[in-house]
Amino acid sequence: MSEVREAFSSRDRRGRLWRVGVAVMGLGLLALSAAAQPEPSYLVEREIDAGGQYRRVSVFRSGQAVLVRRIEGREPDIRRVGLSGEELRALSQLLEECYASLTQERLPSARVGQVYAHYRLAPPGREPLALSIPLAGVGTPASVRLGAAVDGLEGRLATERLDLEDLSAWEPAVGERLELQDGSRVVVRRVFRRGEKVVVHVDVLGAPTSVFWELDELRRLAVRRVPTP
Repeated sequence: MSEVREAFSSRDRRGRLWRVGVAVMGLGLLALSAAAQPEPSYLVEREIDAGGQYRRVSVFRSGQAVLVRRIEGREPDIRRVGLSGEELRALSQLLEECYASLTQERLPSARVGQVYAHYRLAPPGREPLALSIPLAGVGTPASVRLGAAVDGLEGRLATERLDLEDLSAWEPAVGERLELQDGSRVVVRRVFRRGEKVVVHVDVLGAPTSVFWELDELRRLAVRRVPTP
């Protein structure tokens, strides 16, 4: 009898060890799966598709905002602009506040034939949130704030010139010339650091004026580099 009890006891221990091993392996696989999910590159995106007209506004964590507009049968119209550090911080704060409210608010009910704005929000440190909000009708306070912010960005992007040069990663060199959004041209005279910021000293061509800009701000204001004569 003692041999039988010992055999059953040994089998029970092996069973318990096997179940524990499976559980630990499962937790490990879940952890690996979670770790494999990359952080979204965007902060917020909105898509509207109605009557053969498609619009998408995207704001990326790098500070680039992009508008894509497409009418059926035509080439897409793509415009982009770089947001300043202050603009990006203000938008991130608004998204954080809206995110918390949108997870609790009850959105308007769906109706047949309604057109929706499809949003994706991914504030840093938050799980991505996807939701669809009817364009017609009364929205919730958070959805109205979110829609107004994206509307403002879309309006700004819609007026941007199409021949912009992507200067989001541009590093200035002394003597380089730039054209700014207001049509003026400047030449880089000096580049230096002030604390953690890179500051660019430029002269306005054709005017006895010098200006100091933080690099991020100058990247946003500049539309292209101009060849040096």
